[in-house]
Amino acid sequence: MRLIALLVAILLAEHSTLLEGVRRAAWFDRYATALRRPLQRVHLWDGVCGLLVLVLPPVLVLAGLQGLLGDYLVGDLLLGIPALLFAFGADRSADHVARFAAAWGDGDVAGARDAVRSLEPSVEPPVADERLPEAAVRGLFAHGHERLFGALFWFVLLGPAGAAGYRLVALSRDFAAGSDGAGRGLVAAAQGAFRWLSWLPVRGLAAAFALAGSFVHCMEGWRAARSTRGVPGNRDHELLAATGLGALGVPPLGGDRDVLERTLEDALALQRRARMIWIALIALLTLAGWIA
Repeated sequence: MRLIALLVAILLAEHSTLLEGVRRAAWFDRYATALRRPLQRVHLWDGVCGLLVLVLPPVLVLAGLQGLLGDYLVGDLLLGIPALLFAFGADRSADHVARFAAAWGDGDVAGARDAVRSLEPSVEPPVADERLPEAAVRGLFAHGHERLFGALFWFVLLGPAGAAGYRLVALSRDFAAGSDGAGRGLVAAAQGAFRWLSWLPVRGLAAAFALAGSFVHCMEGWRAARSTRGVPGNRDHELLAATGLGALGVPPLGGDRDVLERTLEDALALQRRARMIWIALIALLTLAGWIA
């Protein structure tokens, strides 16, 4: 039933605004802000304890419902579809890509930079304007992992509670990074937890890129990303960028606008092919009885 739930959720996410308010998760900032002061008074906010208090209550409620309905065929459908829609968020990646391409084509550097930030806020656009196209593609790959592939991975592994928990950790990371009073301990805990949760999904997505594109060039990108371990930056984003660009058979983009338009379209197509590979693998595991 998880396979059916994820197929329905993907279809609804692409063609429906169902649960739009929940998917945008603006409520999470109010929820976290309401918990901050009482937790700060008892010194449980700035660290792992604060992260656990933010994430565990809704996850435990969902896990309890999941346990109650687990023996029923409709359990994964009733809980899985809403959980996945929440985990996917309000995905507007195609709109952000189109906005970036239009701004870059018109020479609107400020608009292009803003589109990159909208695509994936955690991918900081470089100072040099000529690196913005590369940042757009990197942001697209990072966005695809966080809003789709990571959620699918934890849904298949742990069910609705896994998908919702993954998104809640991501929201906690974003809240901590954007809140002046969050505290360094909470920022570090949320970022560390998200990196841990992303480790396997990122490498699974990179492997799917290899199967969906140029295998040889993707593996070259993988080896190149591994060789930069001592370089500051987000290693997962570097791995996705290196393997994704390698799978497309293109070098770093620089400022070539003709390459940009083609590469952005190819990157979207690559992610769609990678998604089909994941769905096919999940279907095989379901038929083999390894997934409910």
